[in-house]
Parts: sequence; structure tokens; C-alpha cells
Amino acid sequence: MKANKAKKLLILLMISLFFGIIATHYLENVQTRLLVSLRNKVLYNDTDSIIYEENQVIPKTRYIFTDELQINPVSVAQSVKLYADYILDLNEKGKNHFVQDIDEDTVSRMVQVADFFIEYAEKKQYGSLEYWLYPYKFDYHSYDEVMKAPWYSGMAQGQIIETLLASYVLTGDKSYLNAAQMSANAFYVPIEEGGVSIYLPEKDSGIWFEEYASKNTSHPMVLNGHNFALLGLGRLIYFDDTYRFIYEQGIKALEHCLPDFDVGVWSRYDLVKYMANPKYHQIHIEQLKKLGEQNNNDLFLNYARKFTIQKYIPLGTVYRLFFYPHNSLIAVFFINSMLFFCLCLFFVYIKELEQLN
Repeated sequence: MKANKAKKLLILLMISLFFGIIATHYLENVQTRLLVSLRNKVLYNDTDSIIYEENQVIPKTRYIFTDELQINPVSVAQSVKLYADYILDLNEKGKNHFVQDIDEDTVSRMVQVADFFIEYAEKKQYGSLEYWLYPYKFDYHSYDEVMKAPWYSGMAQGQIIETLLASYVLTGDKSYLNAAQMSANAFYVPIEEGGVSIYLPEKDSGIWFEEYASKNTSHPMVLNGHNFALLGLGRLIYFDDTYRFIYEQGIKALEHCLPDFDVGVWSRYDLVKYMANPKYHQIHIEQLKKLGEQNNNDLFLNYARKFTIQKYIPLGTVYRLFFYPHNSLIAVFFINSMLFFCLCLFFVYIKELEQLN
């Protein structure tokens, strides 16, 4: 009797684990956001990690490892990215007189963020090349290492370029275009010399734009960060074609490295440690589709389609659970599996009651 009961519980547990994987694959993104919001609410009495202090346009970011709010250049640029994309898209399509239809609050906010970046930038020199960087002024624990402040980001450079170009379109003030050019110059500078780029050692394999750029730590080669840098550079080419060379070097690097980001059932976040979570897997799809269309590049479009297929098949979740387990992934999987297990026990209990009656 006890053996039959144990066998039944084991079967229910296996069924629950199976459906836990299915639920985790499709719901992980939403559930992770809820768990992070809950954690922030418990720790800080606030669900958001992006904080706007009173009457401030520039957001700050809350990190669990420090009590002080920090400036994250990517978060600042993303606070106006939707507006920047809208403005630059219309401008590239040759729409006439659209600027006058942009409301004053949007113009004011975009320009204030751009002005902040111009003031915030570190102005540097590499030989005869002047370039600007936007520092992260806090130590960051990443990849089992500590990146000591200041450190930099190719992703930030790309998204800040978009902010500056949108401000140039809105105002016609060439100081914003100049700032975008100075920001793009950082892509010519290797990380070891104080820039954000990795010159790949293989012949004619291009230049990788590193999201986590620090002289004294390893370089993880983050896929979405490189792509965001490329997309920002692509915007600049519309205004100044002299940056096409560095853009094409970035495209070459992506062509060279992209197969390494595919594990057959899912995409990698980087080439050192992490798999992409569903949020970043979707970002990879969108970026590769956009870059593929812009460059008529079949390799990028094929991987966008392949990653899209992977998104709908739960094998990626199984692979990550076994080979790249992460705290949030394990927590979501455990919650989903236990919910299904409790549901199974409930239905078994109801069925046994019916049999007794």
C-alpha cells in the first residue's frame, strides 16, 4: 500500500516537473519581473530600480550592493530611447516638418538628457584621436571579478549616440552632432588603451564592441551590447558616412562570432559564462532581424529566424536548468513545479473523496 502511494507521488512529481518546465519556458520573463519587484518592495518599499528624484529628468539606478543611487549611462539613455528612435526613424524616412509636431516636453527632456551627457563625458585622447567616454562611477561585481570604477560600455556609447543625434535633429545645434562623433570615436580605441573595443585576433574578423569594458578584467563579449553599439553607429552613418568603416568592422565581428552564441536550442548572453534569459533572447532576435534587414545580411536573418523557433520550444529552458542554472531561473522553476504538484494533489484528493462517496 505504501509502495503504491510512493509510486503515485513520484509520478505526480514527475508530471509536475514536466509542466513546471513548460510554464517556466513561457512565463519566466513575467515571473522574474514580479519576483524582482517583490524583492525591491520588501527591501526598499519601492518596486522599481530606476528612480527619479524630485524634479529631476536624469534617472538613477538602485543596486542591491550599495545604498547609494548610481548613474547608469545606459539607463539614462534608455529613459528617452523611445523618443529618440521615433525622431530618428522619421528623419531617416525624409519626413518633412515633423519636428514642429513634437511636443515641447519631449524636446525639453531629450535636450536635457543630451546636455547631461555632454557635461558627464570624460574627454580623452588616443594619439591624435579625441574621443568621449561615459563612466560607470561605481565598482561592479561581474563574472566573478570586480570591475573597479571607472569602467565603460560600448552599449552605452551606442545608445548615447542616438540620444545626441535625436537632439541634433530637434534643435539643429551641431554641438550635438559633434558630441555623437566624439562618442563614436571611442569605438576605434582598444579596451587596453582606454576604449571599448576588442580587435579580434583572427585575420579580417573585425572589431567587437564590449558592453563591460574594463582594462583589468576579462572581456565577456556580450551579444546584445555589441548589437546596441552597432545600431547606434548605424544611426550616425546617416549623418556622417566617415564612420562606415568602424561600423563595417563591427558587422564583420558579429558575422565571425555569431555562430558561437548559438548552442542549438537557445542563445548565449556572452561567450564566457551566461546564457540569455527570455528577455535577452528576444532582444537578440529583434536586433539580428534589424541588422539583417539594414545590411541585407542573410546570416543575421537566418539566426533571427532560428532563435525565433527556439523561443517556442522548451528545450532552451531544459538546457539552461541543467548546464547554466541561475538563481532566478531555479526559483521560477521551483515555484511552477510546486504549484503543479499541489494542484495534482488537490485533484487526487477530490477524486478519492468521490470514490468514498
